[in-house]
Amino acid sequence: MASQIWKWVRWTLGALFASLMVFVMAGTGLMFIITDGSWLAVAMGYGCLTISILLVTLMFLIVHTMDHK
Repeated sequence: MASQIWKWVRWTLGALFASLMVFVMAGTGLMFIITDGSWLAVAMGYGCLTISILLVTLMFLIVHTMDHK
C-alpha cells in the first residue's frame, strides 16, 4: 500500500515538474515573439513553442503507453 502511494506521489511530482518546464518554455517563446526583436529572436520564439508542443505530445504518448501495460 505504501509503495503504491509513493508511486503516485512520484508520478504527480514528475507531472508537475514536466508541466512547469513546458509552461516556462512556452512563456519564453512568447516573450521572444512579442518583443519587437530581430528575425532570429522570432525564430527562436517559434522554436520554443514548437518544442513545448512536441514535449506535451511526447508526454501524452508516454502516459498512453504506460497505461496499456
